[in-house]
Amino acid sequence: MCKKNALLIISLSARPYVEAAKLAGFYVTAIDGFVDQETEALSDKVFTLDFNVDGFNAEALMQIVRSLDGACYMGCLFGGGFEARPAILSQIAEIMPVLGNAVDVIAAVKSPHIFFKSLSDLNINFPELIDADSQSTNAELRVIQKRIGGSGGQHISWVDLSKSQSEQLNIFNPPDVYHQAYVEGQAISVLFLAGASDGYNDAPVAVIGFNQQWVSGDERQPFKLGGIVSHVVLKEVIEQQIERSVQNIVEKFNLIGLNSLDVIVSHEEIYVLEVNPRLSASLALYLQDYLDQMQVNLLMAHINICTINNKERSNQAVLEVNAIVEDLISFNLKHCQTRKLSKAFAVVYAVNDCMIDNKIDWPEWVKDSPRCGMTVNNAIISQQMQFKKGMPICSVVANGADWQAAKVNVNGRVNYIKSLLHN
Repeated sequence: MCKKNALLIISLSARPYVEAAKLAGFYVTAIDGFVDQETEALSDKVFTLDFNVDGFNAEALMQIVRSLDGACYMGCLFGGGFEARPAILSQIAEIMPVLGNAVDVIAAVKSPHIFFKSLSDLNINFPELIDADSQSTNAELRVIQKRIGGSGGQHISWVDLSKSQSEQLNIFNPPDVYHQAYVEGQAISVLFLAGASDGYNDAPVAVIGFNQQWVSGDERQPFKLGGIVSHVVLKEVIEQQIERSVQNIVEKFNLIGLNSLDVIVSHEEIYVLEVNPRLSASLALYLQDYLDQMQVNLLMAHINICTINNKERSNQAVLEVNAIVEDLISFNLKHCQTRKLSKAFAVVYAVNDCMIDNKIDWPEWVKDSPRCGMTVNNAIISQQMQFKKGMPICSVVANGADWQAAKVNVNGRVNYIKSLLHN
């Protein structure tokens, strides 16, 4: 028997999207790389799937998806895990609708050659792309290497420019990476919702919020995501630059639904780093605000826009979904000067190798808490879970009167959990 309003949600970390979907009244099947306690508790059906630097194992993922009755699902939502191999989404689309950007759109946005060439055509700043020849022309240049299709910062590393010319060739030649000049500045992301195009007019785009991001790196992975905080205050000229860039990129690549854009703000200029053409974890920072103030579930808006995009669209249907985007734009303009409560989340990484058991009484502000009891035939056979140094253990959330206060509060909670686990 099919469930009404069933969704399949696939992401390396699905919890924020499962929460939003359950608030909207959906029956949820989740596939993710961790299946924390919250995702397990909220989901009606849940699967854990191993992943690596390229995302999910395609064969294992499709085995799970094919085991589901696709006709019972309204569609599939996706977060991180497909950037390196978006073609997997085409296989899922043979079983049920995929509610998000088209595969060719994702592939184009995640292709450094196509994406940065497009930014150049649009006169949008980005960090200089570096190859073996260009790096030698500037003695003060600092260069970072990024894996194509990587996410979360784990794929970014420093390039050692002191090595010999032959060694440099080995660094710059691999086809699965690219290199950029490092730009010092404030790391900002913006969550936005793009409506549906009617073929004659550009889709409306609502900026949901500006966020500051920070790293929690180590020697092996210096750019790992540390955390993110909402409602960061930026100069008006910076906000305008970001908003213009978002609008131009949406039009260039025909992005739809919820997406995010990462930039560096340096000396009152922005440098675009990348677009995440998928659901973003920053959704959790704004979901309840818009539910309380506008009775709008941002995930539901994303679903409606993408559902329309998958069908033969009538002008009336496009007008209806775009009306929500227009309402968000109007609401944000009207309340842009209103003091807003900021929210933050941060990742807690293992300081050293450690074992965590299921007796820990996690504070209510801990999210993504690990499942430490391994069960076979309804009997618990393991009470502990091992974490290697540098592995993510859980995340924490906090609020503040402004973004600085929220950031201080969330980092304080990170330190508390580290002391709880390692003392």
